Amino acid sequence: MEYLKEQNIFPKRTYTCPHCEGRGINLSLLSDLIKKFDEVTEDRPKAISDYDQGFVTTNTTIARIALMAERGDLEGKKLFVLGDDDLVSIAAGLSQMPKEIVVLEIDDRLVDYINRKAKELNLPIEAMKYDFRDKLPEKYIGYFDTFITDPPETVDALELTIGRGISTLKGEGCAGYFGVTLIEASLEKWNIFQQILTSKFKVAITDIIYDFSHYVNWDYLLTTVGKPYDFVQVEPKLNWYRSSMYRIETLKDSKGIENVYKPVEIYVDEEAIIYKGEKK
Repeated sequence: MEYLKEQNIFPKRTYTCPHCEGRGINLSLLSDLIKKFDEVTEDRPKAISDYDQGFVTTNTTIARIALMAERGDLEGKKLFVLGDDDLVSIAAGLSQMPKEIVVLEIDDRLVDYINRKAKELNLPIEAMKYDFRDKLPEKYIGYFDTFITDPPETVDALELTIGRGISTLKGEGCAGYFGVTLIEASLEKWNIFQQILTSKFKVAITDIIYDFSHYVNWDYLLTTVGKPYDFVQVEPKLNWYRSSMYRIETLKDSKGIENVYKPVEIYVDEEAIIYKGEKK
């Protein structure tokens, strides 16, 4: 202890609310939705490394629904979900708030699963297969009120997925939600990305809620980590992977990206935990 003090190293102090886990969301008001979501998604597909998957906890999923609803971005709205291993679409459908929900997802298992659940439960959801790099169906350009996504964290992927999301919004006063970590995205990357948001896309960043999303530890973690971190040589017991929730809002001059095919690297850069240092 004396050595630590001499080095000016002190224990981390945590004052996070144990009930809301720092999100500022009262989930006790949504206990029925939490229970229903867990029951409905008990047979959900497992996360796989092919698409850099890792889904969030139930509380996180429902907190996302609550946040969008509280900001006026869900009830009576058309919701676009770009990638959905978190099954936000099903939670939103169960809430009975959105008018329409469209999911574009690359994993056939999830597309089939979401469509099957939507049919069984009579939810206003349509899911279809889609790769972020492909152009969007033209009918979805300028069609939605709100989008939500959990993007891969290369700069190109962040720009591509959020740019696609913005392109689907109707115009001024619409909202987008997405998470960015400090595990696979440094503050330097945050800075680059924030400049893209405000200068290129011309949107306002209204919220950044630290560590909003908590991820369930995925099965393939130890076999895919690309660096010899001592702390990941054993299976972690706590949900250690977290991301901060961004909310952006469109202005009169906001614009997304051109709706064409974009051949970019989506999943891996030097900050990715699966990066092994291969030369490109």
